[in-house]
Amino acid sequence: MILIGSRALSLRLPFLKRKPADFDFICTEVECQSWIESNKDKLNISKVYPLKEFNKIIVESNTPGCNCEFEIIMPGSSNELLTELVTNDPQTIPSEFGSIPSLNTLFTIKASHKYKNTRPDFFWKTVNDYHLMKKCGASITGDLQDFYNLRKQESYKGQQFPKLNVDKKDFFTNGGQLQYVYEHDDIHKAIAIMDRPAYTYYGKDGEE
Repeated sequence: MILIGSRALSLRLPFLKRKPADFDFICTEVECQSWIESNKDKLNISKVYPLKEFNKIIVESNTPGCNCEFEIIMPGSSNELLTELVTNDPQTIPSEFGSIPSLNTLFTIKASHKYKNTRPDFFWKTVNDYHLMKKCGASITGDLQDFYNLRKQESYKGQQFPKLNVDKKDFFTNGGQLQYVYEHDDIHKAIAIMDRPAYTYYGKDGEE
C-alpha cells in the first residue's frame, strides 16, 4: 500500500502549513478492503462506494480529514509501475499508513495532472504544492519519466485542451457563437506602461 497526495507530502515536508483534507492511497483491492476493515473504528465511516470509471474506492468519514480515496492497481496502469518504483527506491519511507514515496516521485505525480480540468480549489492546491516541491529541489528524474508519461496520459484522458495557434475568432467561438464582449488586445493597450503592450515585444512579426 502506498500513501500519496497531501498527507504523504506533509510527512515528507513537515513544515507544510496546509492541513491535509484526506488520505490518498494506491493499493490492490484486497489491501484496500483489509485496511478499511482494520481501521473502520478510527475512520467513523459514513459511506463506502466505488468510482468504477476511475478504478477507485471512496470512503467518506464523519470525522473531518479522514475521508479516504483508494486508487486500485490495474494491470498496465501507471499505478502498477509506481508500485515497482516505490518498492525499489531506497528513499521510500515505511509508515503506519503505507509506503511514502520520495519527494521526486510525489512531485512527478503532482506534475502529471497539473493542467487537469477540475474545481478551482483543487487546481490552486495543486499549483501551490507543485511550486513548493519544486522550490525544495524536486524534479522528474530519468527513472520516473516513463511513469510520468503514462500517468499524464491517464490523467488527461478525454480532456480537450485549447488550441492557441488559431485565429482569435475561432478561439473565442463556441457552437457558432462569439464568446467575448471586449476586444482582449484593447485591454492590453489600455493598461500598457510603455509605448505599446508587452506582448507585442515577443509576438511573431505580422501576427496578431
